[in-house]
Amino acid sequence: MIERVAGQYVDLAADVSRKMQVLEDEIVVLKKAVVNVPKGGGSSKSKLPELKSFGGTRSLKELENFF
Repeated sequence: MIERVAGQYVDLAADVSRKMQVLEDEIVVLKKAVVNVPKGGGSSKSKLPELKSFGGTRSLKELENFF
């Protein structure tokens, strides 16, 4: 029984090692992609129009036109 458990442990350790290598390779690719992202080429922020000041009147028609 001890030999079987030891064999399972060795198999598990080898599997974890393979998975770690795959993840390390993916991290290398992601690091290269992040380094190659252009900086300052554009802004992801949208330009919003200026808000109109409140004119003092409140009507349902203005609210309907808003939607």
